[in-house]
Amino acid sequence: MKKWIALALSLALIIITAVPAFAASSSIVGELVDADGKIASDGYDTIRPGSDYYYVIAQSGTGYDSYVDDALIRFSLKKKEGGKYITDADLVEKKFGSTRYICIKFSVKDNFSDDEYKVVLEANFRAKKDLVITNATSYNSGLAFPAFRAATSSDGSYTQEQINAAQAAYNNAISERNTLNNEIAALKTEIAALEKQIEDLNQQNQQRQAQITAAQTALSNEQTKLAQLKTEQSAAQTKYNNAKSAWDAAKEAADQAEHQTQQKAQLEADLQQANTDLAAAQALQAKLGPEQFTAENPKPDPFVPKTLIDRFNAANTAELIQAWNNSLVDYTAKAFTPLAEDNSNNAAVAAELNAEIIRVNGLIADANNRIATATADLNSLGSVIEIGNTELQAAVNAEQSAKTELNTANSNVTTQETVVTDAQKKLNELQASASTPADLANQLAAQKSELASKQAALPAKEKAVTDTKAALDNMLAGTGSNVLKSGDTFTHTFKIWVQNEKIEDSDATFTAGEKGVIVKPVKNEINTVTWEDSNRTLAVLTFRADSDVSFYCPRLSTRWNSFDYADYFDDTDAYLFDFVSSPTIPASSRPTLSLYNPFVDDDGDLTVRTSRIRIYEIVDGDLEDVTDLFTFERNEDDDYVMTIKTRTLGTYIVSDGEADLPERPSGNYSDDDDIVVEVPSGGSVTGNTKPVPFTGR
Repeated sequence: MKKWIALALSLALIIITAVPAFAASSSIVGELVDADGKIASDGYDTIRPGSDYYYVIAQSGTGYDSYVDDALIRFSLKKKEGGKYITDADLVEKKFGSTRYICIKFSVKDNFSDDEYKVVLEANFRAKKDLVITNATSYNSGLAFPAFRAATSSDGSYTQEQINAAQAAYNNAISERNTLNNEIAALKTEIAALEKQIEDLNQQNQQRQAQITAAQTALSNEQTKLAQLKTEQSAAQTKYNNAKSAWDAAKEAADQAEHQTQQKAQLEADLQQANTDLAAAQALQAKLGPEQFTAENPKPDPFVPKTLIDRFNAANTAELIQAWNNSLVDYTAKAFTPLAEDNSNNAAVAAELNAEIIRVNGLIADANNRIATATADLNSLGSVIEIGNTELQAAVNAEQSAKTELNTANSNVTTQETVVTDAQKKLNELQASASTPADLANQLAAQKSELASKQAALPAKEKAVTDTKAALDNMLAGTGSNVLKSGDTFTHTFKIWVQNEKIEDSDATFTAGEKGVIVKPVKNEINTVTWEDSNRTLAVLTFRADSDVSFYCPRLSTRWNSFDYADYFDDTDAYLFDFVSSPTIPASSRPTLSLYNPFVDDDGDLTVRTSRIRIYEIVDGDLEDVTDLFTFERNEDDDYVMTIKTRTLGTYIVSDGEADLPERPSGNYSDDDDIVVEVPSGGSVTGNTKPVPFTGR
């Protein structure tokens, strides 16, 4: 909900017909102010009705006390236009803050319209005695109200030559004062320009110093990174050197393996020859016999000998001897002696056969030994070659990887060296561009010294103006137009505009007693108006505005006074809810008005039973009991409220019990008859003609 706070709306001031607008020697002299001394015309075009305002003539004790001296001046305020909106005009002394002022006070009457009204007021100051103007120079220049004193016999005794000389002295003093003020102003301008220039330079240097610090930090960071990269480069170089040495060693080993490959070929040839010799020897052994039989290859029956041994062992007949001798043709490794048919050389042939068997077995054993040796040598040599080739390939791979890492490290170092160089260059440029405004500071000091000297001389110039002005005013007093004869009147005319503050919103909150505000609801929407005091919410109005909305006055007064109906409630506690001007709400249906139950303690609990509470409304001057029209309930916030639906907000009194109302006399009478009855002290009731009381509005 929007909180609408009562603001001191002001007036468009001042159109003066008698004299020009006065220059203010104090902040509010020559201004229209509210009861708190705030200038009412500050930022607004109008003043709010229902308040007191003060037109400030001058500060008390400054030569204007004659205005409030009934023996010298009679004051009256003539309402030339719009006078019905103004009341209670007077000439008063009023204290604002710690200072008293002589003011024209007037009150702006209430009105409940959204129109703006022009008011033209003429202040008349009628001399009761001959008066002379004591500030003729300021008054005639349109700088101030005229200050009066009673005329004396010495007034008007100066010659024109003396007045002219005093005028010349005053003019010269003003000229010298103004010249000095101009020089001071020029010096201040130059000083301000120098200070701005120095400030700009200092700010630039501060910014540049920040940039230098940042550049130094950046350079340090880049140098640290370069050092790290160089460490990585050195490690990569060492790794590459080691990999290159390993590669060289592996290459040498590979070269040696290459030489051993030739040995391998010889060994393979030897192995092949040994296998060939073994095969040949084994072939001879197979031809020598004896034939070997196994379970898988059993000896046939009849057995036909095929080998030399088997045939030699079987050669016991001529036929078998011949078979032995015939088989010697197929054994080419040795020429055996044929067997004699008489077996005479069996022993010799047996010796030859045994010798051959031994020789062939020796060939087989030798071949097997050669095969074993060559095979072992080949295996050993193959392992050496394989290891050499593997180590060489690993060394090559390691060397290539190390070389790649070294190239990357070298590139990183080169790139970072460029970054460091650029960072150093940037730092050098920033450091070279820094400057100090020492010369400007010297100029500033000199001009400040000159300014102080001129400012020290200014009071003497001001005093000369004051003294020569006082002398001139003294000579002018009582001469020509500087005399207000007894019975003559000095007038001052000013114009103001009066208008209520206009609020257009669907939600508004007001303080009880707040004046000078009217509200225009938002059409076709739910509107809510809240009234409150410094302690609690007092009432809430909710309604849907119709499509043809108009302004209404939302003022709520809760003040009792001697003109109210208080005497009717001497024996009860009663609370007043006076909706001033009884506004009619522009709603599409009857609005809901909720009066917050005043009989509630700090804990929100009722202190009076609802059955005892009576609600009265002032209708045509009479108090009517309208309790039955209200609903006693709790709202959404769990507050105790008394609710009624009505289009017109009236004046309600909520009482702890019945009011002490006068009884109407019995008899026949019409509503048009005036019937006088006794009423409690403080008021009177006449039929339906009792006036609506003043309730603190």
